[in-house]
Amino acid sequence: MAEGAGGYEYTLTPDSDSDTGAVVAVASDEQTCTYTPEDGEAVSMTNVRASGPAETMTMTGTTPIPGQETQADIKGSLYDDGTVKVVASAFGSEIELDAGTWSMGDDGYTVTFQFDNAGELVSGLGESGAALQYVAASEMLGDIDAELVIAIAE
Repeated sequence: MAEGAGGYEYTLTPDSDSDTGAVVAVASDEQTCTYTPEDGEAVSMTNVRASGPAETMTMTGTTPIPGQETQADIKGSLYDDGTVKVVASAFGSEIELDAGTWSMGDDGYTVTFQFDNAGELVSGLGESGAALQYVAASEMLGDIDAELVIAIAE
């Protein structure tokens, strides 16, 4: 292993003559690296686990905006670390409505949420499939009572 200003470089030496060697260069931020086999093309890799939790499911719906003839879009993001965040967006702005934790039920489709604002809520089957009836108070949007459809994140 050689350490430089740009990170670390590892030389992989084969145990037999039938294998080929390679070099792995890890960037100083430890988020990316390049694997270059002997006489081969370099392959770039990214450390996705260290870059934060990944979105596994989403929830989407709308809620009326008080005093306006329009609605705000609501999106919930369920992350692989068990956290959840709910935001509303309208007119090019986004506000956080709630945050908390979530867990999948033993049945494999019921999701239990523990929100900071809305408290404990449990998903069920709505008109569009798996959904959460999200009920909470918001300073910006007033009382929210919206069905959020749950889907696997893309």
